[in-house]
Amino acid sequence: MGKVRRPAPLRVEKSAGTLEKSSFAPDIAMKTRLSLLALMAGLGLSGCNQPNLALCPAGAILADTASHTLFRPGAPTDLSGEVLTARITDFKTNCTFDKQVGRVYSDVELSFRATRPPSADPAHYNLDYFVTLSSADRILDKKMYRVGFDFAPGATVATAEENPPRVTIDLERTHQPTDYQLLAGFQLTEAELNYNRRMGRYLP
Repeated sequence: MGKVRRPAPLRVEKSAGTLEKSSFAPDIAMKTRLSLLALMAGLGLSGCNQPNLALCPAGAILADTASHTLFRPGAPTDLSGEVLTARITDFKTNCTFDKQVGRVYSDVELSFRATRPPSADPAHYNLDYFVTLSSADRILDKKMYRVGFDFAPGATVATAEENPPRVTIDLERTHQPTDYQLLAGFQLTEAELNYNRRMGRYLP
């Protein structure tokens, strides 16, 4: 089993445009289907732990990007070639709402689980994931992070917990905290996304 410390951001991308121009997954010209995919991702897996849930932005795992599979070099892109499969298994948020200044502070906790075929060798893998802030069909902020998995000799499962830096949301005029949403997922290529869809790998 492996556990990872609080990560440092790799890079930050911000955009006030539509999802069609977003780059948070290379082949996802998400457009306005972001909200739908977030619901597909299962809001029941995440949410606000503050007593007044209505004050918190929603949190969800983006369905298409909930899983990431790596393959052995030169191996076929099917089950026989898989060397690692990682999943985001939980996404929890809590928040503090400062009504006087119209600002929300959201804390995020993500849980990951990775599996590999039996092996007598130790192994370490790094995978990139993102956390985005959105409102309706707009991505307002995107941050990239990296999670690591350490497999002991003979181990087939590794887990990790991540606590990315707090997300600060300055509410736009006429907006409430519930008008915003936090989404998490692995940063995937078009081929990796297509493999998830082909294999039916969405939520755990």
